[in-house]
Amino acid sequence: LDTVTAKDADNNTASVKDAAGTAIATTAELETTGVISLGGTGTLYVAMRNGDTGFDKDRVALAGSSYWVGKLRLRAEFEPVKIKDLKLVNSSADDEDSVESVCLYKTQSTAADQLIGCGTLGTDDVVFFDDINYVVQQGTQDVYINVALRPMSNLANGTADNTDVIKFMVST
Repeated sequence: LDTVTAKDADNNTASVKDAAGTAIATTAELETTGVISLGGTGTLYVAMRNGDTGFDKDRVALAGSSYWVGKLRLRAEFEPVKIKDLKLVNSSADDEDSVESVCLYKTQSTAADQLIGCGTLGTDDVVFFDDINYVVQQGTQDVYINVALRPMSNLANGTADNTDVIKFMVST
């Protein structure tokens, strides 16, 4: 703000001063002290929460069961952000024979209304969630990773073997 013309209630010219008592003119400017940052698009931050209770210890899982293996912390800034595709990479190779499916849930519940999407662990050690179109609202949300393991048997789907490791990382 560098000039002000003001009149009082009687239409007389009023003197305009800043908080220090200096008359406001082109040589005495008022400056805003706040900063406004403009964002052209939303920003998504993703973190694997390995230190959270329940996800911070190694576990032994029984073949044929399912369990929670991880939690993703998602934070959207400036606006909601849609996740179209997501890749998780298993840290160990050749474990796809033991994994039936890998699913993402909004809460730590396998209820159908909490399901975001499911995929399978490929021979490249990647689970690709294609076209999940999950919207992360502005703020922070957690997404839970559930793995269903194959049984250990000689049946068609019983291909699990022992000592496989399931530990995911987010792939870019």
